[in-house]
Amino acid sequence: ANSGIGRVTANELAEDGAHVILACRSQEGAQAVIDEIEAKGGSAEYVHLDLNSIAAVRESAKEIRARAPKIDLLINNAGIAGTKGLSHDGFEVMYGVNHLGHFALTEGVMASLQAADSPRVVTVASTLHHKVEEFDFKSLREVSADTGAMKGYGRAKLANVMFATEL
Repeated sequence: ANSGIGRVTANELAEDGAHVILACRSQEGAQAVIDEIEAKGGSAEYVHLDLNSIAAVRESAKEIRARAPKIDLLINNAGIAGTKGLSHDGFEVMYGVNHLGHFALTEGVMASLQAADSPRVVTVASTLHHKVEEFDFKSLREVSADTGAMKGYGRAKLANVMFATEL
């Protein structure tokens, strides 16, 4: 929520009266958005979130639940593209960050979501999920072999769409 679509979304929600928790890797980046929101009379706070590690996501979810026993809206927006490597947990990094991290966060705050009257989970995906011809589960534990790593990105976004459908 400290740049791009997330930043705009955080500001818009705060302008509509929502208290916004910015779950970001960088407190410095989040603080700039918090300052913007507060300057307009809104309410926001920061929670550290590293989507590259499931254990770290679980700790962040625990902190979010403690601060927000009721969550009306969760927006899974953070992500990486064109990146090669493995996540902290040994998954293809874009799948680990763009899908597994969001999955773990959503599951981690599920009790707070269920405490709300009409909770919503929005997961930002991409039309690149349409380009996935086959979901190769073996590739989820390997560094992406394609040049631009877009196949890995597409797989992660397809997993987002399937998860959103299941929710």
